[in-house]
Amino acid sequence: MILELNGNTVKEAKKLGEPILFGDASRTAILEQCGIHTAKFIVFVISDTGAMQRGARMAKDLNPSIFIIARARMQADIDELRRCGADEVVSAEFETSIEIFTNLLVRLGVPGNIIRTQTRLLRHDDYTMLRSVSSGAGLPAELQKVLSMGTTETFLVTASMYAAGKNLMDLDLRKIAGATIIAMVRDSKPQPSPGPATVFAAGDVLVLVGSHEQIDAAFAHLEHGPGAGN
Repeated sequence: MILELNGNTVKEAKKLGEPILFGDASRTAILEQCGIHTAKFIVFVISDTGAMQRGARMAKDLNPSIFIIARARMQADIDELRRCGADEVVSAEFETSIEIFTNLLVRLGVPGNIIRTQTRLLRHDDYTMLRSVSSGAGLPAELQKVLSMGTTETFLVTASMYAAGKNLMDLDLRKIAGATIIAMVRDSKPQPSPGPATVFAAGDVLVLVGSHEQIDAAFAHLEHGPGAGN
């Protein structure tokens, strides 16, 4: 359910069949009309910081178990939104910087798994590294520490991928990429240590372990087949 205070936006969205209401997300009656008492999540992307803080407090009061995601316009808003009940705060200010940083690394040909690790570090614990005055000196060392360690990643198999319809022996993943499949999730049921004859199908989620370089090579092999990582 979408709540919006711009009347024209509401009219256009209704024409498209969107589940939208005209209303203020910081008002109890409006939140209750949207089913706040049974909702699992609520996302605040309001430009009015005060209204967002009031809405977060009200949502938590009405439904203490709800998970609140809020967009902070400035880094100074992060802590206050947390105090108001937000479980996760996304900083528009920092996310713009991270997006630029990510695009640059992609253009430079940095492997995707390395980029994911770096962006996770930057987002960790409400952007602690970016918010800290001393982060400039500490960030490179922290990155080096994380990137030197092994990692665990998940991989979703789709019908068009090389891995679909093949088993561990067919893939020979450990020999080709160095990474190991340690588990598989099929139909929401985890299967630790799938056997060598287990045939992977579309919808399976594979859990891999290895170095960042090995994981990147494994992803390429699972998706495109032999020679993809070269």
